[in-house]
Amino acid sequence: MLAMVAWVAHVNQMKDCFDLYQLLPNDSLERNQCLKEGLSYYFIMSHMQFYDESDEFISPVLATLPANILDFYQLRRGYVEIVRHNRLEILYFQLPETCLPGGALDLSSSVHAKLLASDRYTQTLTHTHTQTHAHTCTHTHTISLSISLS
Repeated sequence: MLAMVAWVAHVNQMKDCFDLYQLLPNDSLERNQCLKEGLSYYFIMSHMQFYDESDEFISPVLATLPANILDFYQLRRGYVEIVRHNRLEILYFQLPETCLPGGALDLSSSVHAKLLASDRYTQTLTHTHTQTHAHTCTHTHTISLSISLS
């Protein structure tokens, strides 16, 4: 099935979206649409890499992209992995520009580094709830949440 898709056309469209994105003025609707379209092709190809077990279709085509274009899309792709019923689900999403290197939320600056080094930005919360039913059994639920902004 993977062999039947024209992956080269996807890569060419990603290139075209990138080129047009670079030419259009900042904050224009067209520029944002180019970014979304290019990322959607990249999301599809990223997802399909899991099914390309022999690594003969997706990776070789992505390797034809110039490094700056591939980096452009990789920097803007976020994802979340969820395991549900012993199945891995991956959700891809566009990262906001403020999260990119040099953006307002870039955590590599020295001010952020000093803040993150302090203990107040790393916290762990554990809550255990035990409920005993008079007639049958005991249920214990433990929820652990660890937050670290580093």
